Parts: sequence; C-alpha cells; structure tokens
Amino acid sequence: MPRIEGGQYMIKNAGPGGQYITLHTLDDVLRGALRTGATNQKWIVNDLGNQTFYITNRGFDKEPGAYARPARGNAVTAASDRQAWQITELNPGIYRIATANLAWSLESDGVKLAPFDTADDRQSFKFESVA
Repeated sequence: MPRIEGGQYMIKNAGPGGQYITLHTLDDVLRGALRTGATNQKWIVNDLGNQTFYITNRGFDKEPGAYARPARGNAVTAASDRQAWQITELNPGIYRIATANLAWSLESDGVKLAPFDTADDRQSFKFESVA
C-alpha cells in the first residue's frame, strides 16, 4: 500500500467541495478553505516511521494538536508539545489523519477529532505535493 513520504503538502479534503486545511491565525482551529496557495495552507510532513508523522504548518511554524483547553483545577502533567499523527491510505490517494483511535474530521466549524468512519468523506484527505 503506498504511503505518504516526508515533504511539503497541501492537505485537501476528499469530500465534496474539496476544501484545503488552513491555519488562519497563530492560535486558530484548523479550518477548511478555498485554495490560495499561501503558506498557511502548506504543511511540512516529517516521517517518523511506522506510518507516524509530525505535521507542521509552514506559514506559522505550528503543529496541529488536539488538547483540552486549560481550566482552573486541571492537573499539570508532563507532555510533549508535538503530537504524532498516523497517516493511513484508505483508497488510492485518499488518506486518514488520526491518533490511535480518533481521526481528523472537517466540520463546518473546523477540524475536529471523531471516531473512525471510512464512509465519512469528512475524514478523507488528499496530499498535494508542493515546493
């Protein structure tokens, strides 16, 4: 099964509308948007082996992560700021980006984590290589 290699990509939702994953501001939620080709739509993918990757936004030099927002009373724990993501091919040229058990899902209000559903095109992405 082909796999993603390390490099620079634009990540496009494979569903109707084909929006590109975009980071609009430094601390924003990842969202879908029309293609502009700007650096905030470009992602550096670093291969860690075993279909696991670090993903970094080229424009803001920030990694996507799924973390709870801190609130009073939360315990402080030791953790890395970087989150590794699994990128798995579902169909030729169509990939899922996920943690061990939750996948990226492009919703109307941004990218959220959702249980795996191979029939849900909101969880399917194409990687377009860019310079």
